[in-house]
Amino acid sequence: MFQRIKLSATIVMFIVISSIIAIVVTTEYKPPTKLTTIDFVHQNSLHVIAPDSRGSGVYVRGNKVMTAAHVCEGNNAKDLVLIDYNKKRYFVESYVMASNPAVDLCLLTLEQASLPLPGVAIGNAPKEYMNQLVYIGGYAGGELYSVRAAPVVEETFINISKSMFGPPKLYKVQIIQLQGIPGISGSGVLNEQRKLVGIANIAGPGVTGFVPLSDIIQFLKEIKQEELLK
Repeated sequence: MFQRIKLSATIVMFIVISSIIAIVVTTEYKPPTKLTTIDFVHQNSLHVIAPDSRGSGVYVRGNKVMTAAHVCEGNNAKDLVLIDYNKKRYFVESYVMASNPAVDLCLLTLEQASLPLPGVAIGNAPKEYMNQLVYIGGYAGGELYSVRAAPVVEETFINISKSMFGPPKLYKVQIIQLQGIPGISGSGVLNEQRKLVGIANIAGPGVTGFVPLSDIIQFLKEIKQEELLK
């Protein structure tokens, strides 16, 4: 009788241990879901490809992507292709550029209803980038990049002549001390709270320029897209 109880206990113990081993072996590893700011910038950056030019864009929400007007200028919407960090391709249904030629902004509406990306919130205070580090991410030479710039300590607006097609235009930009990277045009500029506070559009020796948040807010109101500001 004692041997039978001992044997039964051994069998039960074996089953319990086997179950524990099975649970350990079959439990799937899940990577951490918390994104660093650089990861966040990468995942919301898009490569904008046109027949004769290349640039970058930043995903906002739904099917809306913001970029620089000169990246889209001279192209039909159907000619534009966007590629994300997973190499997934998206197609543009339409786009609208700022009516003020000094404001280098363009909002793309994609054929897809939404994108499998986090999306960025747009800042609501015109100077929300002041005295903060800013992060810029986009594509240079087809490769994804991101940079962290020194704090913007003062407003420095200059007018820069630039043209992709047609006569040069004067663009108003906020300048920061950061080595310009070819292909930076249209990249999102995010602050420390990961809010969109600018769109990069000028790259030069030792400097980068971006369209300031105040112009982004005015542009979205102008084209009746205030919903993106909420």
